[in-house]
Amino acid sequence: YLEKSEKTSKIEVGDRILFEPQLQEITNPGNPHEFDYKKYLSYNLISKQAYLKSGEWKLLKSDSTFHLKALAERIRKKVIKIFKTSGIEDEELAVLSALSLGYKDDLDADIQKSYSSSGAMHVLAVSGLHVGIVFLVFNFLLFFLQRNKWLKILKGIILLLLLWAYATMTGLSPSVIRATTMFSFIVMGNMLGKYTNIYNSLAASAFLLLLANPFNITNIGFQFSYLAVIGIVFFYPMFYGMIFVKNKWLDKVWSLICVSLAAQLITGPLSIYYFNQFPNYFILTNLIVIPFATILIYEAIILLCFSWFPWMQDLIGQTTSYCVRLLNDAVQWIEHLPGSVTTDLNISTLSTIVLYVFILAITFYFLTKKALPFIISLTSIACFIFLLIWQNIKSENRKEFYVYNINKYSAINLVDGNNNLLFTDLLPSNKQYSFSMKNNWLSMGLEKEKTIPFHKLNNQFIISNLFYLDNPNVFYKDQFFSFYDTRFAIISDDIPAADTILHPVHLDFVIISANAPVKIKDIMKVFKTKQIIIDSSNSAYKTKKWKEEAEKMDVNLYVIKEKGAFYIDISS
Repeated sequence: YLEKSEKTSKIEVGDRILFEPQLQEITNPGNPHEFDYKKYLSYNLISKQAYLKSGEWKLLKSDSTFHLKALAERIRKKVIKIFKTSGIEDEELAVLSALSLGYKDDLDADIQKSYSSSGAMHVLAVSGLHVGIVFLVFNFLLFFLQRNKWLKILKGIILLLLLWAYATMTGLSPSVIRATTMFSFIVMGNMLGKYTNIYNSLAASAFLLLLANPFNITNIGFQFSYLAVIGIVFFYPMFYGMIFVKNKWLDKVWSLICVSLAAQLITGPLSIYYFNQFPNYFILTNLIVIPFATILIYEAIILLCFSWFPWMQDLIGQTTSYCVRLLNDAVQWIEHLPGSVTTDLNISTLSTIVLYVFILAITFYFLTKKALPFIISLTSIACFIFLLIWQNIKSENRKEFYVYNINKYSAINLVDGNNNLLFTDLLPSNKQYSFSMKNNWLSMGLEKEKTIPFHKLNNQFIISNLFYLDNPNVFYKDQFFSFYDTRFAIISDDIPAADTILHPVHLDFVIISANAPVKIKDIMKVFKTKQIIIDSSNSAYKTKKWKEEAEKMDVNLYVIKEKGAFYIDISS
C-alpha cells in the first residue's frame, strides 16, 4: 500500500519500484463471520503486506521488457480518454468504462448499490455477454473471409487475436477468460470445420483456469460465471419450449425472460449465501439492462472507429452518454420500486447444498418422471425446512456477549434470544457498522438490532434507554452493566480514587475504551475482576503502556486489536 501523493499518481502498470522490504503478516479483525480478508488475499496468491510512505520508495526507470498487462492498461486508458473527449463524463463515463472495459475504479458507491439492488450488477462485470457481443460484431465485420478454407483460417486467427486483445484490455478476470476460452474453442472448431460441444468448451476453459491457479475455484465471479452459463445452456431450452410465441418481438422478450429465469434459478441460492439478498425484479431488470448493454457496447465500438472524425465523435458520444443516462435512470427506478430487493437473508453452507440438491432432483424428476428423483427432492426440501427450524430454536436459546474489533470504535453486543442490543459510539451510517457485525447477526437469524450510543448512557436519557433495552435480563447504571449473571464495567473516563473504596466491586470483566486516563493498578484496586479487556477504540501507545503494566502485575489482559473480537457464551 502506497501513501497517496503526486508521486504515486505517476505509477503505471508494469513499472518497478525499489524499496526496503518491511513485510508484515496480514491479519483479520477476528470478528465472527466477518469477510476473511486474509484468506481472500491468500487465494489471490498474496501472503504479506507493507505500507510505504512517499519517501520510502523510488520509481525505477522503465526497462525495455515487454509487459502485456502494461500495454493493455495503456490501451484501456487511451480508450477511456477517447470516451472523455467525446463528451461522456461523470457517472455516464464510469458506467460505460465498467460496462465495456471492466474498469470500475471510478464507480461511486451509490451507483454500485443501485445496480446491485436491482440485480443488474452483472452488466458492469465484463463476462460472457460482453465477449459474445464483441465476437458477433467482429465475426460480422469479417464476413468476406468465408470464401475458402484458407480465408476461414485467416478469419479464425484474426478473431482469436481480437478476442484475447479485448480480454487482456478488460483485465483478464476469470469470467472474461472463461468466456474468451469458450469462444476460442468455437472459433477453432469453425476453422477446422468441427462441431464444438459447449459443455466441453466450458470444461476445457475451467480446466485451464484451474491449472493456472487452483484457487480460482474460490473466486465468487468464477463460481457465478460457470453456474450461470451452465444454467442457461441446460434450462433455457426447457423454459423456452414451454410456450410458443408467434409474434417476432414478443418471442424475443420471452427468450430474454427464459434466459433470466435459467440463470437466476441456478445462481439464486449462491447469491443469497454470499450477499444475503435477492433482487425480486430480476426479470424486469434484465429486460431493460441487457438490450441497453448490447446497444452500448455496439456504440462504444462505433465511437472508437469514428474517433478520427471530430463531428462524428461528438455526435456518437452524445448519443452514447444519453443511452448510459437512460440505463442508470432505469436501474435506479427499479431499485426504488416497492420490494425491489429482499435483504437480510441468511442460509448456511449446508442449506445451500440442500437447495441445489432439490433443484437438481426436481429437474430430473420432470425429465424422467421417475420416483427416485421425486423422493430425493421431497427429502431435500424437508431437510431445508428442518435446518431453518433448528436455526430458530438455537436463536431462541442464545445468550452471548461480544466486544467487536472495529478500529477506533467501541462496540459491545449483548444477544439474548432474538433480542439484540448494541452499545457503541459507531454510527449506523458508517460502513464499518454493517461490514463488521451484520454477517454475525444474520448467521444467528437476528433481523434487527437496538443501538444505544455511549454518549446517551447517563441519567439524562434513562427513560429512552429503558425503552430501547426492553429486556429484564439487562441492567445498567452509569458505567456498570449486568447481563444475566455476568457483570462488567466500561471505563472511558476517570475512576474513583482507590483510597475512597472500602470494598472492591466484583466484576467478570472490565472494558477500557476511548483512551481512558486510568492505570491497571488503580483498576485492580477498585475492581475485583477476572479479566481486563482493552477494546479497539484505544491508541497503540496507550495499549502498549497498559500491556507493560499488566505483565508486571500478572493481570489477565485481552487486547482486542491483537487477538480479535472477544466472545463468551453466557448460556453455557
